Amino acid sequence: MEKKNKIRIMHMADVHLDSPFSRLETEKVELRRRELRGVFTSMMLYARVQRVDLVLIAGDLFDVEYAGEDTLSLIIREFEKAPECRFVIAAGNHDPYSAHSAYKQKSFPENVYIFGSPALSRFRFDDIGVDVYGWSFVCDILESAPLRDMEAEDTGNIPLLCAHADMTSAVSKYAPVTTADIERFGAVYSALGHIHRGTGISRLPSGAVYGYSGSPSGRSYDECGAGGAYIADIERSGESCSVSVRFEQFSVGTYEDESLDMTGVMTRAEARERICGFIREQRYGEHTSLRLTLTGLTGAEVGAFDSFDARELGLFSLLIRDRTSPSFDAERFSTDMTIRGAYFRVLAGMLESEDEGERAIASEALRVGFAALDGSDITR
Repeated sequence: MEKKNKIRIMHMADVHLDSPFSRLETEKVELRRRELRGVFTSMMLYARVQRVDLVLIAGDLFDVEYAGEDTLSLIIREFEKAPECRFVIAAGNHDPYSAHSAYKQKSFPENVYIFGSPALSRFRFDDIGVDVYGWSFVCDILESAPLRDMEAEDTGNIPLLCAHADMTSAVSKYAPVTTADIERFGAVYSALGHIHRGTGISRLPSGAVYGYSGSPSGRSYDECGAGGAYIADIERSGESCSVSVRFEQFSVGTYEDESLDMTGVMTRAEARERICGFIREQRYGEHTSLRLTLTGLTGAEVGAFDSFDARELGLFSLLIRDRTSPSFDAERFSTDMTIRGAYFRVLAGMLESEDEGERAIASEALRVGFAALDGSDITR
């Protein structure tokens, strides 16, 4: 059988369909879940339109504890829409191939291949000249090292690896794999999952290519920035192969973690304008979940920063971490006969203390107290 000289692969992982999004407000959870399902269907549409030969799903396609029937049916329908494409799944620690797994209970189409063991095994596709090796978690941990001391068999096909694995530690509970393991094994391309922030693509001296695709759409502030999948074109030339890889973005909503210096801000209006200006400058919008750490010296009368509303600022969600310190006009407040001045004078000694910790406590008390007098929301 004549083998194809060129194949196209999509490498994706850690989609976590039906993720609980526990850090979001209740009304926003379903919005993010629908958005995540939309990201998945966009990836499947891309695979059909771009005539991808092989989609390698390196684990955690869904969260087994939360995956609903509608979502599982959606997955199966999307696979059915691309009968010319093969889908190879290496189950991860969040969607393990267990006795009660959807992978066993549901009927998947014939073009879907799911590894059923924590030991290394192989699917052979002679018509496109590819062997795909991998394994599946069967529970939430896999302490063995399935790739250790293994080498791909010489069948004349291009060897690939699709695996949920941890390259951060040689003693991991999540299928530890080392660079030496990958080099020894000899896969032309190793599609890895488990690390949610994409690592970029690495090439070994042997020419072997490997990497983590990361989550196609972030679910927390640990998964910031755009997400997507890798598209790898592998071309066979005699006994050798060339691999070209590009990143394709599919995420809509993103999580972003930023810091902003608020030094010199003296009023609430100034604070709002500086934050709004920063959001405009970064081009964040209605699909952005922003965690913003504020620093610097600000006016004691600014109030509580975390009372700013995400929707008013044009964001999907906003988490403010206030690390500012209040500056104050001691001369002004020492003679102020209002309750604000009286409150300042109670704290004045601590504010000038030689003890750094005492000054910090007094500064925070001043900020919170002034916010309360202004009627601001001071929940932190």
